[in-house]
Amino acid sequence: MPDADRSLDRVLVADQRLDHARIALDEAVAAARVDGASWQAIGQVLGMSRQAVFKRFGQPDPHTGAAPVRAVQPLIAATEAVFTDLANGRAASLVERMTPVAAAVLAVRDVEATWAAVERADGPLVRCRGLAVRTPADTGTELAGDVVVATTLECESGAWHGRVAWDGWDRIAGILIVPDDRPGLPF
Repeated sequence: MPDADRSLDRVLVADQRLDHARIALDEAVAAARVDGASWQAIGQVLGMSRQAVFKRFGQPDPHTGAAPVRAVQPLIAATEAVFTDLANGRAASLVERMTPVAAAVLAVRDVEATWAAVERADGPLVRCRGLAVRTPADTGTELAGDVVVATTLECESGAWHGRVAWDGWDRIAGILIVPDDRPGLPF
């Protein structure tokens, strides 16, 4: 059975690499649009029609390449889901929602260890309270670009700061979990 386990590990690694490659391609297309590349030019590079490229990657504004404007509430719900996933032992599921840089920096075992420290100190998560968007581009109900959603993580016997940084395409760019009394948070 050890050979089968190694083979399955290789399948998992290949699948993760494929996910990261897809994200990297999405980011490269978005960057090309920001730099002024047309959908036609991107299609030529990818061997696709202009229409097919736009259909697949067309979330950014077709004229500027800017991230889409999106509603505040889904990001608040997504942030709560991040911490719920952590509390339910599903840290590995977050990787597929991360930017490639975040996935490279935020190792699942480190995120799991951080969450385990929270639970050792103050017990299991009871709820997320006071979820709020923090960004200078906040217009109230719609957002563009990178944002941070902050919350108080109420645990059984204490509270922690929780923050999730989201890129312009609603991918996790960072996760912060620190004691409630910690000053000078990095984001």
